[in-house]
Amino acid sequence: MDKNIENITEDLMMRYVEGDLSSDEAQKFKKILSHNEYLSNRVSILKSIVDKKPMKSPSTRVHGKILSDIGLADDSSISIIRRFIDSFMSSFESRPGLAGSFLSVFVIAVISSIVIYNSVNLENNNQRNITDDPIEKDEDLDDSLTT
Repeated sequence: MDKNIENITEDLMMRYVEGDLSSDEAQKFKKILSHNEYLSNRVSILKSIVDKKPMKSPSTRVHGKILSDIGLADDSSISIIRRFIDSFMSSFESRPGLAGSFLSVFVIAVISSIVIYNSVNLENNNQRNITDDPIEKDEDLDDSLTT
């Protein structure tokens, strides 16, 4: 195990907190913790979170605060999308009537799209059946036209 704090990953810290390291690795990690106050604080925060075993996931605001407290700000573009979706969905949490209305409109739109697609597809298939039939020569008709 490398003693350089830059090489210590969150995964390694979580493995230590959850007791998934071998005894040799755990001893080396404890030694590193005793020499680095910053890392020791981060591990103690993780231990307190794991020990409390929250029954519910924290809100995105609390989750962001936890990440910023341990020095891991989430600035990815995915987090921007996630924040937009979370704020959109949170508007439905406080207004179940609005959620029901939105869901009803969504279901009606999907069903309408399926019905329209199927009717257009059926119409196209009917046109193909008419035009795809080979033209058969009617000998009686041909004889009556020539006489």
